[in-house]
Formats: sequence, structure tokens, C-alpha cells
Amino acid sequence: MSEYGVISMHHESTRVQIVQPEGGLLELQYFKTPSPNGYLSWTLTAGQAEELAEWWVSQGCNTGLTDLPILNLQVGCVLISMVTLEIIEVRGLDAHNRPKLQGYSLPREVVQFLSMWMIAEKQLGKRPVQEVAEACSRES
Repeated sequence: MSEYGVISMHHESTRVQIVQPEGGLLELQYFKTPSPNGYLSWTLTAGQAEELAEWWVSQGCNTGLTDLPILNLQVGCVLISMVTLEIIEVRGLDAHNRPKLQGYSLPREVVQFLSMWMIAEKQLGKRPVQEVAEACSRES
């Protein structure tokens, strides 16, 4: 995996890892236990990841039970929904701002780590992935 950038966060019972394959994508890997035998994985475009991370920092991390449900909140190139505090539903939008068929059910820990990682990368003056022409890639 020398051509990939891998960043990890470890807690007692979970691990989140971000893998950066080529092409402006981020693969989010979620290990529920410290065992490398199995994990959940989601692949987002850099634009989708940035929009999600910015929403999390500005609003999502402060969401409480009385704020739920959040349904189809458009944040840039993604739709965000939360019915519970533990899962964030994310769907990309196409070029006509219509929801794509594929969506993601991301655990709170994954979104929180993604946001912290994006903030750290921006503070260091680096981009988490190669610079792309548009913040949101509308490709499937």
C-alpha cells in the first residue's frame, strides 16, 4: 500500500482508517473491534467528504435528541439525514441536484474522525487529497 495515504484513529473498541487511493477519492474504513479481520468501508469523493466534514464541525457535532430528525438537509453536493445520534445518512447529488441512488450510513465515529482529519490537514496547509477543479465531483 505504498501508493496510498493511510491515516488511522484507534480507540479501545473501534478503529477508523482513511485510505487515499488515486483519483480524488477517500475510502473510510471502520473496524468495530481492534481485529483486522473485517471492517465496513465507504468511498466518497473529496468534495463529498469536505462538505460532510464542514457540516459536522459547524452543526452536526452539536446535534442533540431534540434536533432530530434531520431529513435531507442539502449541504453543498450532499444530502444529510440523521434519525438517531449514532448514524449519519449521506447521499451525493448529481449535476442537477438530484440524489444519487447510492448512499452511505456512516457511524458517528467515522464522521467525527473524518472531520478532525480534514481540520488537521487544513491547519498544516496541505490538502487531504490532490486538488480538484471543483469542490464537488458530480461523477458517479
